[in-house]
Amino acid sequence: MLLEEVRKAFAFHELIQNVESDQNMQAMRFEKHFYDDLVNMRADVGRIVSANLCSQSTAYVLASISWGLYQILGWNLYYICGYTKDIVSFLTHKQEQMWCFERFCEKRMGTAFLTLAVKVMDELTELNRLAEKHGKAYLQAKFCDGDMEGYEAVKRFVTLYNGARIRTKAFYAYVDRMLSFVPAILKKYELQEV
Repeated sequence: MLLEEVRKAFAFHELIQNVESDQNMQAMRFEKHFYDDLVNMRADVGRIVSANLCSQSTAYVLASISWGLYQILGWNLYYICGYTKDIVSFLTHKQEQMWCFERFCEKRMGTAFLTLAVKVMDELTELNRLAEKHGKAYLQAKFCDGDMEGYEAVKRFVTLYNGARIRTKAFYAYVDRMLSFVPAILKKYELQEV
């Protein structure tokens, strides 16, 4: 049983790497709205300044970029995950990116990463079966109309990780992108016969 849970955790890692960055360790995306908010609030970015030996202005930019395999926002990287090294170290070490993703999930979701990974993968496996049986349009209608009971781990993860609100097209688009990778990942990690 533990071996299967560990396989699900690795599968979940790979799934989110695919969804967020197409497995590009150096992927980055500037979030201008977040940058504007930080500058307007004159947020304290001292941790980022110290870790990167940079100016406050540069730290605002670093805080406003989503980084790496999991596209973790720089602010979250330093202030939620507790990362203390420079951003170049983060971008060049897969294990550090994986650790920060796990830490971010645990902090934001309030549950152990292994527990979260198992629940999300189990629910995505079931959603994949529904999509194969009824089609993706069926799932989209159910999710967007608010008629999709259950699947609480998937709903919580997408809402807290991606920021998309339930019953929106953005929410379903994220779920749909996750589902597009599920069959291959289930097969690769021997989680289900495909």
